[in-house]
Amino acid sequence: MDMLAESEVECIQKTIAKYGKNTFGELTDITHDSAWHATDDNQPIPMEFIVSTLSNAAEVAGYLRVY
Repeated sequence: MDMLAESEVECIQKTIAKYGKNTFGELTDITHDSAWHATDDNQPIPMEFIVSTLSNAAEVAGYLRVY
């Protein structure tokens, strides 16, 4: 903890206060979206699945096609 910045420690403490009592299943529901659910276990999530979950998916997809 001595190696972390004060702001990092504060962030960790706030996260523990907010989510520390949640079960594994509850945390999974909070942190995993449709891209994760649409992917087979132990497989990488395709970029297009991730992009499709964004509110600006068309804009991001267009940007990614450029690169």
